[in-house]
Amino acid sequence: MSEIMKAISLSRLEKVDLRDIWVSEPQDFTPWLAQEENLTLLAETLNLDLQLVDVEKNVGPFRADILCKDRNSDRLVLIENQLETSDHVHLGQILTYAAGCKTNIMIWIVKKFTDEHRAALDWLNSLSETGEIHFFGVEIELWKIENSNPAPKFNIVIQPNGWKNQIAKTTQMSVERRPVCRFSLAKIPLDAVLHFKSDQTKTCRVLDDERSIEFEGQRTTLSAATSKLLGGGAYQGTRYWTYEGESVDERRRRFDKETTEASFSGNMDENVS
Repeated sequence: MSEIMKAISLSRLEKVDLRDIWVSEPQDFTPWLAQEENLTLLAETLNLDLQLVDVEKNVGPFRADILCKDRNSDRLVLIENQLETSDHVHLGQILTYAAGCKTNIMIWIVKKFTDEHRAALDWLNSLSETGEIHFFGVEIELWKIENSNPAPKFNIVIQPNGWKNQIAKTTQMSVERRPVCRFSLAKIPLDAVLHFKSDQTKTCRVLDDERSIEFEGQRTTLSAATSKLLGGGAYQGTRYWTYEGESVDERRRRFDKETTEASFSGNMDENVS
């Protein structure tokens, strides 16, 4: 046993300076965060389901870094980025952009929060008795092991009061009001033929607008068909089946984004007028 233990060699985590990877916030970090996989990493940390709406969104003469929508609650989300220690300028920007975009959830990402700015966000959260306004303070770090690529890590340092309970309630309401899969949201008609992403010879046919398909002569769902083709397990079927070259999930997200952008643009025009 001792010989086996001696043979184990472990590496050490090494912290990477943020500016070594992202020299500029608007030109490097914001475009990186706006990518779907990176936005998803942030969303999972906060228990949100973020959909990108716009980057560098005009708010009068100013520009908000990133504007999103939380699919679980249909609320607008503002993200303000700062690769240094928090300061008064960015705190003021968050409040200005939030008012201009009428967002419900504000996320301030920094290298490090001062005690004063932590207290400020906590105080702002305490003012929202109705639970309609939420402020998050998130610190970002980069770590690597020896010569590996740096990996980002988001740490929540400030969150709304009772956020976990609110998320559980919102998620349950979202599940209750939204079907598992609605093909019309992806503009896929009834009787449409879908193809399995990794084997286009495998097909299924859409039977109704909820979740039913016909696969190998049986009525089933995309998730069940995917599990059968991949030898078991739980899968989000909409990611594995395609229509007109896009996965069902990609199509739904694209049309959802277009609808959100059109709605938001209309609201902004009304505010200006």
